[in-house]
Amino acid sequence: MGLLAKLFGRRDAKLDDYVLRLVVRGPTGQTRHQFVKFEARSLEAAIQQARRRAAHENVLRWKLVDGRTNRELASWWPPAPGQASSVADAEEVTTT
Repeated sequence: MGLLAKLFGRRDAKLDDYVLRLVVRGPTGQTRHQFVKFEARSLEAAIQQARRRAAHENVLRWKLVDGRTNRELASWWPPAPGQASSVADAEEVTTT
């Protein structure tokens, strides 16, 4: 390894593991679960990634779980029928 690589080389930082559980409606109308494993530097980045992946119209709800401890970190459930639903409500994410 050269001197410049030692001075300016990337430090391999261990990223946190996350699992995104998506509840989606399939082409036949049945509900199914999809699990997506990914790594992110922070919880905020993981939530942003979860929102991006869950933006599809067939996603009914999602839950973000720590990959090592299986502890729920954030989730999104649609508002119940009859409640006032707005864009702000749809973007609200519950973090625990």
